[in-house]
Amino acid sequence: MTNEKKRFAVTYQRFSSERQMGNSSLDRQTDAQKAWLKQNPDVVVIDSFVDEAMSGWSGKHLKDGSLGQLMTAIEDGIIQEGTLILVEHFSRLTRQNIDNAEELIKRIWKAGITVVTVRDNTEYSPSAVNDMSLRIRLIVEIEQAFKESEWRSAKVKGSYNRREKKAREEGMVPKIRKPFWLNADGTLNHLHKAVKDIFHWYMEGLGQQRIVVKLRDKYPDTAIQKINPSTVMRWIQSDVVRGYWRGIRIYEPAVDDQLFFDVQVIHQSRLYKNVNPDRKWPMSGLMQCEVCGGGMSIQKTKNTLPVVRCSSKQRDLSCERKTTFPYFIVHMYMLTCVLPYALRQYTQKTSSKELQLELSRVEHALTKARNKLKTEKEFYQKASDEGKSTTMILELMNDTHEKVMELETKLNNITESIKNQDEYAISKDAGNLVLTPDTFNLEMHKLGFKIIVGEQVLSTLGFENEVPKMAYAGYSRKKKMYQYTSPSGEYVVEWPTSLVTEDFLMMKTLSDYVNSAEMIHEAWDKRYEK
Repeated sequence: MTNEKKRFAVTYQRFSSERQMGNSSLDRQTDAQKAWLKQNPDVVVIDSFVDEAMSGWSGKHLKDGSLGQLMTAIEDGIIQEGTLILVEHFSRLTRQNIDNAEELIKRIWKAGITVVTVRDNTEYSPSAVNDMSLRIRLIVEIEQAFKESEWRSAKVKGSYNRREKKAREEGMVPKIRKPFWLNADGTLNHLHKAVKDIFHWYMEGLGQQRIVVKLRDKYPDTAIQKINPSTVMRWIQSDVVRGYWRGIRIYEPAVDDQLFFDVQVIHQSRLYKNVNPDRKWPMSGLMQCEVCGGGMSIQKTKNTLPVVRCSSKQRDLSCERKTTFPYFIVHMYMLTCVLPYALRQYTQKTSSKELQLELSRVEHALTKARNKLKTEKEFYQKASDEGKSTTMILELMNDTHEKVMELETKLNNITESIKNQDEYAISKDAGNLVLTPDTFNLEMHKLGFKIIVGEQVLSTLGFENEVPKMAYAGYSRKKKMYQYTSPSGEYVVEWPTSLVTEDFLMMKTLSDYVNSAEMIHEAWDKRYEK
């Protein structure tokens, strides 16, 4: 009895659009691969790669998908020479033109890998490069796949252009597949509240995965159960939630413009990475180490008051900081020195809703224009390196550059208009921030400043040297008191540790002496008068 030598294989599957989610495409591909493996018992599958809703015509699956990961593994030698790639048809690998498709197959062959199309039981091994009949067969299959995709693309494009014209000229709601919160006529159904939940949870600092979990828990037995994190992030940035399709407001909006653009500001500045949904302390994420420029973490053991540590020093000792810092001192610095300026800035940004909404719109448009210009510059560089004509790209770059300049001017004008409002005014809503610890941390993050924590001195970054510094004067063990300089720097304040309760640090008891924006400064003055 002889032992048959085993061959190793990886499987690859792909389907093109989200409309195919949950249908039989993957099942058909799997069944075909299993049938081939049954006929070839000497082959052992060592890994599987799947691209869901990835176009084989655009090449996105090769750039951002699992096929790209597969090619990296091949070229890094992780998938070794002699391995088979099992696909239903060659078009599952690519539907690009002959040049691009041949480039892909040559990369595979160069690594000694064989492609097997299991439906017709054909092996395209590296030796096929010199097999004219196999090469012709492969070229024909590539050409057919490309032409079919090209025809489908033109057909879909023409259909969408007709629908867009009717929507723009006649206000007709397009007959296309709509998001789960819309009826066929473009009106909202009962699930539209889920969209508002997504936006509000994102505002609170939840990441995409946690939003999905909460959605599935809140909306059982609905289409929402099939939502994935990437879809959530796409909706957060999509104008369809505001009722737009192809720049035309044709649907009933699920969220208003203000909420949409507020979330865009957070998303564009990546605040969702910095604002932890489980944040416990009001100062969380707002502090920066003066020594190394890294973040500061807040730590508290069971029987001690919280302290602030440099995250870099704690993680890998890369910071040369010598000491920790009492969280209470940072807390009091925020209340006595930073908060008046923060509340004024908050008031300026929120006092005029129309100006603020326009500011958000312009910031959103400017981000898109800058990204477009960046992409065009990359295309220009690539075309220039390849010796191709760059005239058209230069014209596009010039138009986009002018758009960026126009938006930047508009942004500056709106910002100046906001600044020209009463710079010393503090609105009631701003004052109430200190009484709502759940929103305080997020709103402070949105203002974009940092408290710089030195070895002994606290200062700020983002208020243009307007905020005075505060110095930690030490801790008196005899008196059991924290000592720090007053906002004016003229005297030392002593604060008993017995008054430093967790409720106070959580800003839950501030209402005892702060009841409105007008009383904030008066309350501080009374507390620190000597």
